[in-house]
Amino acid sequence: MEELLNIYDNDLKIINVLPRSVVHQKKLLHAVIHLWLVDLTNHKIYFQKRSASKKSYPSYYDIAVAGHIASHELPIEACLRETKEEIHLNLNSSDLTFLGAMIEHFENESELAYVFVANQTNPSLSLSDEVQEILTIDLENFLNNIRPETFCPHNDELFIQYLKTAI
Repeated sequence: MEELLNIYDNDLKIINVLPRSVVHQKKLLHAVIHLWLVDLTNHKIYFQKRSASKKSYPSYYDIAVAGHIASHELPIEACLRETKEEIHLNLNSSDLTFLGAMIEHFENESELAYVFVANQTNPSLSLSDEVQEILTIDLENFLNNIRPETFCPHNDELFIQYLKTAI
């Protein structure tokens, strides 16, 4: 069965529930999670390389975890589920820091992104069928805008504000 997503109006009120394919086809505003995974002890940030079979941004580097929030889920539930599915990392809600929410518009979708960060020292990660590779970058390099050329166009303002206070 296809994933069902909440659709939002301009006031961020839920106005409908539709299948994911319809949401993307019509570029309707829907909710997603973004998880930035860092190791502040070792000054690293983790990224995933998206599977070549992904419909949007195949083989691009992306934040550690990104995914849709199903119509029946809370953002934190979706974040924990997606983290386990994509990089096989089991987190608890206490491991997550909520940074805020923002609207992002891409070529084929409009997202209400709930942004989280998890600080994990030497996390044990493994690949799923959605992820080709896990890449680490030094936090200073990231702040100096040294990133892979094929990096998904996320707005990282909330995360950068977090980093500036955390390191």
